[in-house]
Amino acid sequence: MKYLILFIMFFSGPIFAFQCEKDNSLENSFRESRRALMIYVTEVALDKKETQKMEREHPESAGHVKILKVKYDTIENFKGNEEYNPDLKDLLGIGTGYVGFTPGTYYFITLPEGEDDEPKSYRHVSFCDIHFHHYRNDIEEYKKIIDKAKKLKEREMPKSDSL
Repeated sequence: MKYLILFIMFFSGPIFAFQCEKDNSLENSFRESRRALMIYVTEVALDKKETQKMEREHPESAGHVKILKVKYDTIENFKGNEEYNPDLKDLLGIGTGYVGFTPGTYYFITLPEGEDDEPKSYRHVSFCDIHFHHYRNDIEEYKKIIDKAKKLKEREMPKSDSL
């Protein structure tokens, strides 16, 4: 019994190391976001320069976390300044909120306000910011998320011009 408890504690730690807000619904995320958009991922690559910089600044992460740069096309913007199109960064590692962006896939993302020390040229995205992903845009779920986002956009029209 003692070993079973130790086994569960050991393997459940990484699973619960990164958690989303309590209310991670599309409605709440949309309301709290700076940007809300449907994107189509075109490329994902290891960002060696940023990974090395992070390893210098946080030596404890060396070899455990990699930074991936995500290039994308905006399919439709639902909230925020359309000129603000930062590179997206995905952190590959245990407990990082790794998304696993895949080229050729559509994602509906909400980008919350950035951290004060976060460069404006890129944004870290976690799985909490993803509300839909699929490689096809002709399925019912895609249409439903687009319709829902359009309704949310209509509710927030006065605020939609902010960065």
